[in-house]
Amino acid sequence: MKYYHSPKSLTIPALTNYGWPLARAMQTNKDYSHMMIIECLGPLTLLVDQQTLWLHRHDIVLVRRCKYVAVQASDDNHLRYTELILPTPEAADFAIMNSDPLLADLMHEETKQSRYLVFQQLPTQLVHLYLTALAATQKPLPDANLQFESNQLVGLIYTELLRHHRQTLNLTVSQLTERALQGDDARITQAGDILKFMHAHLQRVTLTLVATHFGYSTAYFSRLCQQLFHESFSHKVADLRLELACRLLSHTDKTVAEIATEVGWANLPNFYTRFKKMKGISPTRYRHLNRPL
Repeated sequence: MKYYHSPKSLTIPALTNYGWPLARAMQTNKDYSHMMIIECLGPLTLLVDQQTLWLHRHDIVLVRRCKYVAVQASDDNHLRYTELILPTPEAADFAIMNSDPLLADLMHEETKQSRYLVFQQLPTQLVHLYLTALAATQKPLPDANLQFESNQLVGLIYTELLRHHRQTLNLTVSQLTERALQGDDARITQAGDILKFMHAHLQRVTLTLVATHFGYSTAYFSRLCQQLFHESFSHKVADLRLELACRLLSHTDKTVAEIATEVGWANLPNFYTRFKKMKGISPTRYRHLNRPL
């Protein structure tokens, strides 16, 4: 496990293969599940294959395959990352993973396409604590007991990420597996497609615009949003706009007025009122509390 705490930019060696390195695989004749987990220990901007991710403390990026991972220069970049490596059958044996295909599919898919999952706003610090414990087990030559403990901790990390993934998995930026994209988990995929379209058109998004794009009547699409997101379309749009506004406040020097316009709030006083209602503090105060030191 490697820690990084510096204002300079960083390029992390990416996972360009979809298995354990060839020499090791030839020696053991085993298949391995090979992933990288990146944990933000403070606000930072991560670039994964040309995609910009604005991340906060304890956000997690689980990478199966990508061409490029870099951290943009910032006043106080702070993260840790590690490669999670397990024999594939062992990794797939976790009961929680067998009941949900999200990670199992990610482990087994052999592809040259980028595959990574972004988890944000985790409700507990369990993953953070498990990663801290995992770091303590990583020795140059771990014995069998340490290896067993390490494997169990990896299982706990996966399990905790899955436990809340319907609330924490950012579908607008995650790159899912082909099975998910083809509809094995149609509801997640459908929600992800809708969220990505809404996010791409956030300045001018309307119920009619999105419904028409996906070929639905406005009445049906309104009901579908309630089923998929457990809230109305207007509330979901407000959530997305506030989420983007928070990230722009944390990671850019744009004024509050510029940010409000960029996320689709034409009425600045209304933006201030809605922001304070949803976050409990003003945009200016939020920026002060969440900017890197």
